[in-house]
Amino acid sequence: MTIKADDGKEFNYSIDTDPNGYGIGTSPINEQINSDLKIIKRGDIAEKEFTKKEVKDLYYCNLGIEDLIGKYYDKDGFIYYNIDSEIYRFFLKIKYFAKIYKR
Repeated sequence: MTIKADDGKEFNYSIDTDPNGYGIGTSPINEQINSDLKIIKRGDIAEKEFTKKEVKDLYYCNLGIEDLIGKYYDKDGFIYYNIDSEIYRFFLKIKYFAKIYKR
């Protein structure tokens, strides 16, 4: 399957319902992504908008808040990263990005 991002890139992904075989902090994409992806820019980062749980989940994924810049998010707040033309999803979901997606 393919998905477009707002920076003009298009990525491939696979639907995988088997939770095994994923590294720490990543999770399978278990259904079709239901929105285009948006890239996270420096202006999208508002540290005060992150909950303690979300900051803890970022740490679990070996990420800080600044590390989100250049990653992608969907309308539900799921965070994605790419390797070449493939897109993958972190297990974390950030409410703030779901809120700003509508802008």
